[in-house]
Amino acid sequence: MKKTVLKRNMVYYLAILVIASPAGGFAEELEQDTLLDEIVVTANRTETSKQEVTSTVSVITQEMIRNSPAGSVQELLGTVPGVALYGLGGLGGKNAVSIRGIDGGGSSQKMLLLIDGRPANNGYQGGIDWNLIPLANIERIEVVRGPVSALYGDNSLGGAVNIITKKYDKDRTILETSYGSFQTFTTSLLQQGKLHKGNYVFTSQYGNTDGFRDHSDYEGQNYTLRLNFDTGWTFSGGYMRYDRTNPGTAGIAPPSGPGLDARPDYDSYDFDTAEGYYFDLSKEIKSGVHTTKISTYYNVLNSANIAEDTKSSGTNPNKWTEYLGTYSLSEKIKEKTAGAQFNQNIAISDKQALTWGVDYRYLDAEGYDQKASPKTLTITPAHESAIYVQNTWRIAEKLTMDLGGRYDHHSVYGGQFNPKFGLAYDLEENLTLKLNVARAFKAPTLNDLFGKNGNPDLTPTKAWDYELGMEKRFDERTKASLTIYREDVDGLIIGVKRGGGTQKMNADNMRPQGFELELAQEINEHVGFFTNYTYLDVGDMTRRASRHKGNIGVNYKNGAFKASLYEQYVGSSYVEDLKTDPDAEKIGAYMLTNLKFSYEPKGSDYTYAFAIENVFDRYYENYLYDPMPGRAYTFSVKRKF
Repeated sequence: MKKTVLKRNMVYYLAILVIASPAGGFAEELEQDTLLDEIVVTANRTETSKQEVTSTVSVITQEMIRNSPAGSVQELLGTVPGVALYGLGGLGGKNAVSIRGIDGGGSSQKMLLLIDGRPANNGYQGGIDWNLIPLANIERIEVVRGPVSALYGDNSLGGAVNIITKKYDKDRTILETSYGSFQTFTTSLLQQGKLHKGNYVFTSQYGNTDGFRDHSDYEGQNYTLRLNFDTGWTFSGGYMRYDRTNPGTAGIAPPSGPGLDARPDYDSYDFDTAEGYYFDLSKEIKSGVHTTKISTYYNVLNSANIAEDTKSSGTNPNKWTEYLGTYSLSEKIKEKTAGAQFNQNIAISDKQALTWGVDYRYLDAEGYDQKASPKTLTITPAHESAIYVQNTWRIAEKLTMDLGGRYDHHSVYGGQFNPKFGLAYDLEENLTLKLNVARAFKAPTLNDLFGKNGNPDLTPTKAWDYELGMEKRFDERTKASLTIYREDVDGLIIGVKRGGGTQKMNADNMRPQGFELELAQEINEHVGFFTNYTYLDVGDMTRRASRHKGNIGVNYKNGAFKASLYEQYVGSSYVEDLKTDPDAEKIGAYMLTNLKFSYEPKGSDYTYAFAIENVFDRYYENYLYDPMPGRAYTFSVKRKF
């Protein structure tokens, strides 16, 4: 992106901020949930004031979700500092999320996904299928940037995302329908009501699209149910199914050079289908000085991929892949995950609390992979068990300390201990300094151990994380934060060429470091503003890791009318690690603008919204030669009953 374009846009949006700052005079105020002293649960596995948490936490509130033009969870996460989104774009598109550059644009394997505190990463590959999570069922999202292995164990090298689902608040029904570019249609239903000795929350969501380019169509549905009983028991369940087409690269240059024959470009594609469901039963017991929660869960995910048949063409040793125009089953996996959790928080005194618990998880899968030998995979189930404890102690009037650790035992590779030490110091009334040192690990997945390139001798990837942070509240309308971090990651699991093939090995290290800056302000009762900036240095491990990333958002409210503007800048990155490919091609930088307008007449049960994504119709890519959507329009109507 040319610097002149960047400068021109920045001047344009600064002008909007100035113009949208009226002196006052309207009766209605903006909701102020972005600046209140939030209570978070993810960082300490118990409700804690965000100011006292030693970890780095961002919260996407319900008001932020309503204001955002984002149509998916991962698009919402892209506005958080330190979090990067990679994907093919569009409704249901294959997407991945990376925290602090550690995942390299893979399948979100090195971050932990929790749904109401329940682990939700896939059991076989360890990744995340974001289509499992309907926006209609989300109350808020907590993002912990940096490892949380001392409390949660596996998967959290980069950090953790906890989806907090909606709880019953009153009898109501909300129906929302939208239609937009690329023949994209979605509809969702939220139903809440009372039961005999309890209440329920039900959501359903359906969507389909022709896609913004050839072979990017999608159709999917999702249902969730939550039953809350007066006895303290809660049952949660969900079901989802989708079919989608994944477009291949659209602009590959034909091969040239000695031994290579000219060939035309080819836009390959494949098909994915998935069906999954989960059940969760939990009970919370509050008695005197302690709160106890017990839960069990069971997840199943069936997925299949149908890919175009290929053969090698060209002259040895310079070969390329020729697509044959016929299709067959490439991979089919059935994953099962079951687990149980026991967690207890004990208030030892008004200055000290102890959190401890035990976790158990069972992982199993069966599958077929046409590229493996034998094609039917032999997968050994894995058992994971753990015990953890953390003491949070206000050791002085202005100083809070976290000290804890967790021991995990895996039936395949053995044991792993991960400690954590954190401090939060109130330097002055509205200024808190934070220090956090923690160890983390990422266990080899069943795919790493027993997949087509698996290696049962793998050991966990291990890391030490170091953070310094500052949170400043200038007044009741303005707050800012700065976090400086470094993470030393050893034993990354990658595919290594060996004996004529490829095998997974603990063969690489990386040292991501950088800083994250946030600022949020309610300019007046009508205008809210936020901005954040991420600087990330990953050394030579540069695969899809942008050095610079920034977001700007402005929300305006006047009576029944709301308007939101979001601007995002993503710096250039490389298609591969410079460590392995010093001549790796660059993926260009880009800047996107999204707008959303909504109108809710006073006394009406209807809300009308109109959103424009990629307002200036810019060309951009997350993967080389894979264009993302151009300008897109969406109109939606919401009805409350």
